[in-house]
Amino acid sequence: MTAPAQATAADESDVAPSVSDGPQLCAVGTSPAAVPVDAARIAAEEGFGPAWGPAWRSSSHDAHGLAFLAYEHGGSALQHRIVEQVMQAHFLDGSDVSDLQLLNDIAARSGFPEAAELLDDGAGDRVTRELLVIGRARSIRTSPTFLVGGWSLVGAQPAEAIIGAWVEKRKPGSVLGYEP
Repeated sequence: MTAPAQATAADESDVAPSVSDGPQLCAVGTSPAAVPVDAARIAAEEGFGPAWGPAWRSSSHDAHGLAFLAYEHGGSALQHRIVEQVMQAHFLDGSDVSDLQLLNDIAARSGFPEAAELLDDGAGDRVTRELLVIGRARSIRTSPTFLVGGWSLVGAQPAEAIIGAWVEKRKPGSVLGYEP
């Protein structure tokens, strides 16, 4: 589902379906709807309660640019602080993460006040577009997708599944659960 140019209020049709198929069915090229994620169950297990979920259908393009710029200017610690606040805003606070003022406020609270000028100058936009092109070239269609040494695992997975996937011996270049 593509985000609208202008943020719109989310409704029930915007919620991703719950799929019970195992991780072995995930492969690059699998549609996002087929990713084995039960977001509501995971949110409940993490203590987020029934109000968990985005209130807006909006583009996360600038938020992705901010996350990259944070890493570039302050490393993984700054990026982590910013991404945590963006996720909190989007999934718990009901905020519109396409709102540049919100992103600027998050950056300033995180110790990255120069982000506002960088975002205004388009630095985040350029790198986000470049990374999208790279992702498309690698056949990445959903997030998260983990790529390691020619292998891929698509979709949010328990840590045990991710670790098991990389430990399990496969042919080089194969996709988990799928032999080309």
